[in-house]
Amino acid sequence: SIDSTNIAYNKLYAVAAQKIGKPELAIKLFEWILSKNPCDFQCYVSLIPLYMKIKNPVAVVRTADLGLYFIPKNKAIRYWEANSLYALREYEESIPAFEDFLSKGDSVFAVLKNYGIAQYYSGKYHTTIKMLLKCCQMTPDDPIVYFYLGLAYKDQKNYIKSIECLNAAIEFAQPPYMTEMYHYLGQS
Repeated sequence: SIDSTNIAYNKLYAVAAQKIGKPELAIKLFEWILSKNPCDFQCYVSLIPLYMKIKNPVAVVRTADLGLYFIPKNKAIRYWEANSLYALREYEESIPAFEDFLSKGDSVFAVLKNYGIAQYYSGKYHTTIKMLLKCCQMTPDDPIVYFYLGLAYKDQKNYIKSIECLNAAIEFAQPPYMTEMYHYLGQS
């Protein structure tokens, strides 16, 4: 018979549940593991995206905070929290997690891009522009970066820059984004 209190067994079971698309079961198992071993880093970085998958931003934040309580200064937990909140379109709530992650010295393109876009949706256009200009230096042909730069410049009433950025976005874009980009170009 299998020992249902065995942490290693339950962790394997949780990972299997996660991989076969049973997030509720995986969450239950990972939570049980954390109740027995609250310093299990892998459980936190597995739970956070699972909560995102079931659209529970409160649990994302709660789990990240708990993880950082037991494993302080772990930037990976903040990374998962920030990106999960961003994916849930909880832009304002994702900003502190992005800022904490970035304060630890890591400025990966995807993080700067998502942070800049979150700033845009929070109405902080100056920070949006600053972050997305850094992204342009890192990857000069990303249409989404230019698109949000164009929107931020438009909202700051800098129509010349807006038109330049939206034209660049259109130049680098794949067909699915074209209509929306032309729409905002027309507005600018």
